[in-house]
Amino acid sequence: MRFRLPRRLLLAGLLAASCYSPTLPLPPPVKPEIIETETGAFRISGGVVPDAQVFALNERNGMINGQEVGANGLYEFELTLAERGDLVQLWYQLGTELSPTTVFELGEDGAGGAGP
Repeated sequence: MRFRLPRRLLLAGLLAASCYSPTLPLPPPVKPEIIETETGAFRISGGVVPDAQVFALNERNGMINGQEVGANGLYEFELTLAERGDLVQLWYQLGTELSPTTVFELGEDGAGGAGP
């Protein structure tokens, strides 16, 4: 006696199983480019995965700034009340997943603070 599953049932089972396969974690953001403006403010820019939300937390003053990126994944925004020497945590969110955090210091690479 041979038991046969209908092809549709088999295909549905395979599709359901693929939904439970583990996904790769998000990579941490690369250290952003840091520009100290003429007014002494700090502007950061860089790139993450497309359609994510990027956040920066200034550890000294507790201010969080951020931006939603488009299909190109590029961001650029100013950090509120930031000062040279502040440590900043940078991360992004895609859907319900959070990336690991990248920490950097403002102004650590000279006058403009631009880094790799």
